[in-house]
Amino acid sequence: MALPQTYIWPAATFATIAERQTVQQNAYLQLTPDFQQMSGRFPGFSRTLAFSSSKDGAGLEILVQGLLNGQIVEEALKGPAKDQTVETKQLFSSLTSIQVLNKTAKDLSVSLGAKGILGWFLFNFQSPYPAMSLSTDFKKKVDSKITWQMVGTLEDLNQVSNPKLFTFGTPVQQTKQADSSLWTGIAGPLRYVGLQIENASPDDTVSATFVQQGIN
Repeated sequence: MALPQTYIWPAATFATIAERQTVQQNAYLQLTPDFQQMSGRFPGFSRTLAFSSSKDGAGLEILVQGLLNGQIVEEALKGPAKDQTVETKQLFSSLTSIQVLNKTAKDLSVSLGAKGILGWFLFNFQSPYPAMSLSTDFKKKVDSKITWQMVGTLEDLNQVSNPKLFTFGTPVQQTKQADSSLWTGIAGPLRYVGLQIENASPDDTVSATFVQQGIN
């Protein structure tokens, strides 16, 4: 049996990636020093990005560029309306730049989004008796909602940005104000295994521990 590996899905605040700022046309948002120190990489997860503004930014055109599983990815999206949030559809495992294309953006900030994949544990699919266990711990607040599902892929994540996913069981939504835990497992060969998270509330955090079972 291999050693357990634990990954953390952190809570998202609207200053996680870029604090509120004014950005001129064709200029780039200034990323926070803490995020720059991580070389723009998300540790152990890939995730959407959420944009917020106290001004009306609905006419803005924003270009987000980064990497997903080592592959270059980007998304162009419209800015948020006043006091609203817009979120990318693309997941990012690291972030290269965020550029405002068509006009000046006022009071614009960027945080981690609500969707993504936690983990991507490299599975020993050549084991004679392959099996994987996943233990999770969810920290939630009042009225928060989080939906999760265990997923896997046979594709090489060093070569494919958006792999074909296999899912295990039915997506589960949890809404109660309580710490909650999950244990699940799979038996069969896969290349990578992860925890897919949908619609997490900004204050939700998740700890996921993967364990390779069987003969290595």
